[in-house]
Order: sequence, then structure tokens, then C-alpha cells
Amino acid sequence: MPAGLSVTLDVPTATFDPRVHMWFARYKKGEPVVVGVRLANNGDRVIELSPLLLPQAMWLSFEVNGPDGREVRFLGPRSKIKVPKGSIRLEPGCFWGSTFNLAELFDLRKPGTYSVRAAYRPTGPGPSGGFAIIFTEEARISIESRS
Repeated sequence: MPAGLSVTLDVPTATFDPRVHMWFARYKKGEPVVVGVRLANNGDRVIELSPLLLPQAMWLSFEVNGPDGREVRFLGPRSKIKVPKGSIRLEPGCFWGSTFNLAELFDLRKPGTYSVRAAYRPTGPGPSGGFAIIFTEEARISIESRS
């Protein structure tokens, strides 16, 4: 892992349950499920990040498991992506962040509780180069039937 790089998952509507040390959020079926991902440089050197930080595009991804514990199908976007040249330079003390609507990216139509975490792969689609994938803590998202 690049020294000083941290990855966090932010679920703005979530509340923390100290009994199980986990974040929980509730949504009605069909509502947007917006989460934020933040890559922060807590070190003392510049960190170079891929300029391609789209969900499931090798560097940044989400792991979403449904109420049955199985992996939830990624809906898209699926397209051929040309990797831009260059990089994002993350200076010490700075961060990169973006929000994503998981309801547009994954099949969250089934009511129940889903587990979600984000991951950043420092080396992208190639060999790991000795770097581990960096995972966020897991959050739980409950999808409730519309009343």
C-alpha cells in the first residue's frame, strides 16, 4: 500500500451502531443510495493515483452483497474505457473524493440488508507489485419495500 494512503466509505444517512461497530442506513426501494468514497494522503510524500477512478474500472470498486450473502450484480456502466495518461497527484494532507449512486450501479431491488465496502487497488488491473488492495470498513444498507 502506498505509505499514508487511506480509503473511506461515507454513507451520509447512516447511523453508527456501537454494539456491532458498523454503520447502518435505511432506504425505500427505488430511492437513490448515495455513498461517498475518499482517498486521503496521510503521509509526508506525494501519492500518484490513477486518473480513472470510475466504479468497477479496476482501481476503484465496490463489493456489494445482498440479503442472501451473495454478491450483487453490477449493472453498469459497462463500456470500453481508454485509460487517460497522467495521474492525480495527491499532496500530503489532501484527498480525492467522489459520490456514487449504488442504486444505479447495482441491482438493489430486493428488500433486505446489503453489505457494502469500497476498495482501491493501487496498481490497477496489472500485477499487484507487492501492494495490497485497500478496503474500507463495511457499511450495511437496508432496502425497504415502499409503503
